[in-house]
Amino acid sequence: MVKVIRIQFIPILILSIILLCLTFMMEPMLNEASASVGTISGSVVNVRSGPGTQHQIAGTLYKDTSVEVIEKGSDWYKVQFGSLIGWVHSSLLNVKQPDITIKVGVMLANLRSGPGIEYSIVDQVSKDNVLTLVDIKDEWYKVKTLDNQVAFIRSDMIASDSQTNISTPAPTASAQPQKLKIVLDGQPISWEFMPQIENNKVLVPLRDVFEAMGVAVAWNPDSYTVYLTTSPANGINALGIEVTSDAVNLRSGPGLNNSVVDIALRGDKLPIMMEQNGWYQVYREGKSAWVASWVVNVF
Repeated sequence: MVKVIRIQFIPILILSIILLCLTFMMEPMLNEASASVGTISGSVVNVRSGPGTQHQIAGTLYKDTSVEVIEKGSDWYKVQFGSLIGWVHSSLLNVKQPDITIKVGVMLANLRSGPGIEYSIVDQVSKDNVLTLVDIKDEWYKVKTLDNQVAFIRSDMIASDSQTNISTPAPTASAQPQKLKIVLDGQPISWEFMPQIENNKVLVPLRDVFEAMGVAVAWNPDSYTVYLTTSPANGINALGIEVTSDAVNLRSGPGLNNSVVDIALRGDKLPIMMEQNGWYQVYREGKSAWVASWVVNVF
């Protein structure tokens, strides 16, 4: 019985020793992965055994030598160059900090030439694209793309789960959307998304304004196109339809004998192009289709 117990414990003891060795082996590897890189800026720089001139000189390094930064003191850096490990004064070392990356959090975001919407759009980036943070200007981030293009992106376009140590700047005092009111023909407009004031410019949601003016709005996400319909082609007194059934068929022509090309769900609103024999021709994602008048309401 005693032999059985010893046989069971020997592999466990060996495994424990192996894991312990691996832990000690991994520690310097992890430290190495998280270390910064520095470049000697002085002509000939002393590397000392401690953080101060009172410590002995352990070696010397020449200008433009790249070293690994292991630790940072108040005015001294602990560095390593090959087998040489010691301390260098911060005035004699240029340290490159690890890049801070941020991730785009919206479907499509504009990159601008400067920190504000008055600057020109130089490029666009889609959701989950990774950018390198260069600087912060109020509510804008100065970033660098993968092809090294430098531009600005608004801070609220960045994903909240980006792996950064930065915090999104607080809105400026002028950005008070809850107090902004837009009045059309004496009547305030109700908003799905509130208007905002940014950089002394009023940003107003397009759909809410046009629908309040009686213009039907349709959006095609494939081509990033907004379709506006000011009046139907044949003069009927309606601008759009709203689906009142759970689901209705959109057909290739005005009649049940035509093929179904799409389906609209309850609450969907589509702009009317024309009416024919109790059927409405409507826009759906940039394409025309027909829907029966008895399964929708008009507005």
